[in-house]
Amino acid sequence: MLIPTPIAGERLRPLDALRGIAALMVVIHHCSLMRTDYYEVSLMASLEGSERGLSFLAYHAAHWGRAAVLLFFMLSGFVLTLSLEGKKTPYAAYAVKRFFRIYPVFAFSIMASLLLFYFLPPPVGDFHSWWLDKLFGAQISAKIVLGHLLMLGTPESVGLSLVMWSLVYELRVSLVFPLLRAFITRWRGWGLALCATVSIVAGLGVLGDGRGENLGYNDLDQWAVLLVTVYFGNFFAMGILLAARREGVVRFWQRVPGVMRAMVYVVALCCIFATCDMNLYSDVRMKIVFDYVNAAGAALLIMLAIADARFAAVLMRRPFLWLGRVSYSLYMVHLLVIYVVFRVLWERCSVLEMSVVVIMASLLAAEGVSRFVEYPMMGLGRRLAKVRR
Repeated sequence: MLIPTPIAGERLRPLDALRGIAALMVVIHHCSLMRTDYYEVSLMASLEGSERGLSFLAYHAAHWGRAAVLLFFMLSGFVLTLSLEGKKTPYAAYAVKRFFRIYPVFAFSIMASLLLFYFLPPPVGDFHSWWLDKLFGAQISAKIVLGHLLMLGTPESVGLSLVMWSLVYELRVSLVFPLLRAFITRWRGWGLALCATVSIVAGLGVLGDGRGENLGYNDLDQWAVLLVTVYFGNFFAMGILLAARREGVVRFWQRVPGVMRAMVYVVALCCIFATCDMNLYSDVRMKIVFDYVNAAGAALLIMLAIADARFAAVLMRRPFLWLGRVSYSLYMVHLLVIYVVFRVLWERCSVLEMSVVVIMASLLAAEGVSRFVEYPMMGLGRRLAKVRR
């Protein structure tokens, strides 16, 4: 059984499903951070039975989020390349559609955060989680809110939505994406090699002068944000090259024998779930190494989604397609749900119980936001883009 090779302008539903799974990984990742002392390596050895198993899972889940974001970037590169192929799209029309794809849900999440902080003020106390302390410790002023809405990406302008750091780079790379796509599709492998070199140099530049050890979130100034934008641009470029060579990817997979196919799945999962715990590495440059290991796993998953009929059939199941449809809204609203759930249930329920509530409530909230904000705004963007032509 073969799946059709994606053609220019076609949207691949298995890739949407893959994006949905990545969004759910981010939700689980943030649930695991509700009790950061619970997955410390030193604590694991003192736990027994199911509690030790839960601590082990939390430890690894606490590192899933970044791999999922890199998969987002590569999927964006792939899908945007398909959407622009085979037709002449004026830059203004492209930019309008891209803006309305990203910004309205983001702005909704910021305004919702403001309302939550006003009507449900952050509690005061030790939450055993640096991450929750950061979530609840957001400073609010007109200048800071404006910094959020302008997507400056500096530490003080992400406190109302800790996931927005990735949107800063998504939107900035999107603005130059047509140029990046033209370069990669023209020079293919050599172009990607050049982009990778520039990306790594930019990443080393940020890590070398101490401007942002996390390479993306908590960067210290606009210069660091600019360098990290260049750094992440290469992951979009990897998605572009996969899209440009998709027919060859499908033909290659058809020649891979069964045993080797199983090994590819194992390698893909090992790479995507490889964790970079900086407590175990003294060299911060290992962050770049693990980013590219995660990216290799993401590239393999995309390859499998477009070339392996069995994997594509699994992704085409209704729950995964629905998850893909609400993935962006899920990514943006789940922190609001975590805030409310933790604020209400703190000291009443375990982290595991709160996590179950968070996941279920986040899925419900994502359906509502996608139905009443995300897709209506996307439709408005398409209509405005037609006017701009």
